Amino acid sequence: MMCKELGCDGVIDETVPVSLQVSCTSLVPYKDAFACKKCGRLHWENGIPVFNRRSEKTYLINGKIEYVD
Repeated sequence: MMCKELGCDGVIDETVPVSLQVSCTSLVPYKDAFACKKCGRLHWENGIPVFNRRSEKTYLINGKIEYVD
């Protein structure tokens, strides 16, 4: 799957999931996302890019979750 980040032509690494908390109360409080090998942008397994509750883009950079406006 190709990265959907504007200007990036990287490929999403679907072999290494990143578990993200998506709810405090649901029966499924965590969901897996996958990072682009080139820019680190996180995508859900259906290919949609991940945003946090403040609508910031979510990246995996040096093993840490980073947010960008």
